[in-house]
Amino acid sequence: MGRRLLGSKGTLGGQTRVYRTPDGLEIDEAEDERIYRKRLFWDEVLMVTLHRAGDAPFVVFALIGVGMLGLFSFGVGVVDLGAGILMSVLTWVPLLIYTVVRLIEGVPTVSVYGRRTVARLAFPLRKERARDVFAEISGAARRRQDAARIATARRTVPPPAPAV
Repeated sequence: MGRRLLGSKGTLGGQTRVYRTPDGLEIDEAEDERIYRKRLFWDEVLMVTLHRAGDAPFVVFALIGVGMLGLFSFGVGVVDLGAGILMSVLTWVPLLIYTVVRLIEGVPTVSVYGRRTVARLAFPLRKERARDVFAEISGAARRRQDAARIATARRTVPPPAPAV
């Protein structure tokens, strides 16, 4: 099994993509023209969370877009009221509704915490995919850590003492 893309998370400064490998996770952070690669091995996973995160930059930019589209629709509505209403219904009203829903519900996010690294994956429109990725990551980490724990326990059992 090679690298498989699990998900990504966009930020104002770049894009983060998280891949699954047989040994753990690879996190590629693309900023400007550089890509930084980090690895998070299954043995190092401390915690995996599934939560809803806020997305303030999206809300700010979406509201700016709603304002601009609203002004443009108002300008068209001054000339022709029917065209202005139609333009409003098709452009900024759906964006406003989606922004409010996303603001209220939050964005399903999977965070994987390691000793030195954190991997975050956001799934804005796919709650089920977030649950599946959460189950996949937590299951893989649990299996690897349980196997390592069992192997360590087998090695540390002292031999029986000789009978005197």
